[in-house]
Amino acid sequence: MYYLDANVFIFPQIYDLKIEFAAKSKEYLTALAEEEIEGCTSTLTWDEIAYIVRKLSGVKESLAAGEKFLRFLI
Repeated sequence: MYYLDANVFIFPQIYDLKIEFAAKSKEYLTALAEEEIEGCTSTLTWDEIAYIVRKLSGVKESLAAGEKFLRFLI
């Protein structure tokens, strides 16, 4: 099982996927969604995602990013 830091969820949202670490983060999330790997994260991850996206893009985008994260976990 892999521990997924908040950055794994944040990087694909705020960086161009041509950037290696953003693309690699998306690969991990895709593998997790397709159940190729198992992963876990902290409850603090949601807060970190919402804070960073709000700081960079505003409240509306922050709410969308937080909701996207919570839906990903279902």
